[in-house]
Amino acid sequence: MRNPAGCAGHDDFSRLQWRLCTSTGKAGTRGVSQCPKWERAFDGLVLPGGVGNPDTLRTDENAVQFVREFFEQGKPVGAICHGPWTLVEAGIVRGRTLTSFPSLQTDIRNAGGNWVDEEVHVDQGLVTSRKPDDIPAFNKKLIEEFAEGRHEEQAAKTEAATPLS
Repeated sequence: MRNPAGCAGHDDFSRLQWRLCTSTGKAGTRGVSQCPKWERAFDGLVLPGGVGNPDTLRTDENAVQFVREFFEQGKPVGAICHGPWTLVEAGIVRGRTLTSFPSLQTDIRNAGGNWVDEEVHVDQGLVTSRKPDDIPAFNKKLIEEFAEGRHEEQAAKTEAATPLS
């Protein structure tokens, strides 16, 4: 697949996508900073669960800005388990209702979000789930939201939110 974002030096777009998705930090974020507009090539974003991946993502300002741009564009976003940590860091949780692994509920509330203990929760294009057992419901809702496409309410909510500093 050719690079639909038109980023110089990234003709093998499939390799770039794989590098960014499987990276533990350095390789992926180097790709993001070299090509700041590549998020336009994707219709949605899924943030990984576990503890290590989200912890790495939320400490990288390029990755955090990348996530925020998906919300600004009203594109659907999914996050499972500890994935919402990156959403907190991106400053887009305020005024939204979401779920996550239970240990994140205080972080979400402190960031102005409403945490709920549900298998899956959808808030204007944002799909969240708690744990691996929830993956079937998470996938079903994620597919629905991706099929719906852009969510203008999500973009408006993001513009109204103040990023954390």
